[in-house]
Amino acid sequence: MTDLKPGWQRVKFGEVVRLNKETCKDPEAAGISRVIGLEHLEPSDLRVRSWADVADGTTFSNRVRPGQVLFGKRRAYQRKVAVADFDAICSGDIYVFESADPKRLLPELLPFICQTEVFFEYAVGTSAGSLSPRTNWKSLAAYEFALPPLEEQRRMCKFLAASIESVHALEELASAADIVAQAAVDTCVANCPSEPLGNTAAFVTSGSRGWAQHYAESGDLFLRVTNLQPNSIRLDLIDRKFVKPPEGAEGLRTLVRSGDVLVAVTGEYLGMIGLVTESIGRAYVNQHVAIVRLDQGLADPSFVAFSLTSSVAQQSVWSRNDGGTKPGMTLGQVRSLPIPAISVEEQRSWSKRFEQIEQQRDNSRARIKSARQMFHVFLNSELS
Repeated sequence: MTDLKPGWQRVKFGEVVRLNKETCKDPEAAGISRVIGLEHLEPSDLRVRSWADVADGTTFSNRVRPGQVLFGKRRAYQRKVAVADFDAICSGDIYVFESADPKRLLPELLPFICQTEVFFEYAVGTSAGSLSPRTNWKSLAAYEFALPPLEEQRRMCKFLAASIESVHALEELASAADIVAQAAVDTCVANCPSEPLGNTAAFVTSGSRGWAQHYAESGDLFLRVTNLQPNSIRLDLIDRKFVKPPEGAEGLRTLVRSGDVLVAVTGEYLGMIGLVTESIGRAYVNQHVAIVRLDQGLADPSFVAFSLTSSVAQQSVWSRNDGGTKPGMTLGQVRSLPIPAISVEEQRSWSKRFEQIEQQRDNSRARIKSARQMFHVFLNSELS
């Protein structure tokens, strides 16, 4: 066992943390209006940003008070920990923790302890069940960790709170950048005459079924709707799948080129847009993604991609939804989507402005990522 620093103590979680089991059978009578389900907790976000209304009905009865820590016990690997700042009722899949003795464990430090890598690993390791694993209080109560003295806890809380506040400030900046970006595209589209996308498209197609047999550990990229992002034309290539494509017409037809505009044509991703760049190399699409290859003498690919993220274009996408159980568009409907009817020179001028704003958004996201990494490095080095 590692030697402890002077003043530190090795304790069990259940010695310093209490599982709150308070219930409330009639929340409306108690003046409680909010319900927190597991779906309302966001991974790695200590704030509760959404909830349901008690007035809409609930079967939950666990009482939550401001300052208590919420921990998602179902699928603990999702890392759902938050601090309530209002009275509420919560799901039975959420544990409600509080410090058993504030003179021994500062309540402000508890949520940070629950965010450490070792705590999550322990919670996941003690979960039972295959489809929906849950950890239990008896196991969590036995978790051992090093508890610093109160003065050290205060120092840690001050630094960790400042770190997470800087992350929140950057997130607000990124949200503002998103609003600016959307407003810029919407303003352009709203003030230009329109024409069907098909007027400038040299080629429109989509992938086909049956590509599962071509999946491989390595090879060419296989682009899916999950590689498209909301309100952005950047492809998200974190989740990569590879294929060894078939020879012949099918492979050639679904091979993307730099400048191709990708449109999600089915499911919840319907209408999401992506722009293919040279940097992704050889890649193919599945049946849920349409390839729009433009006549670049008539249209600038970047501009067209941005314009298809506009509110006007997205409303048009959903108005063309065929109304089935799964949202979808035909390739003919893709061709009929409206884009601004302006000269290529004007399009390129607008593209430069949009790309500058997009770069600012990327910079904001990079700063958020860096700030989060710094927070977690300090968190885990101090409390693990």
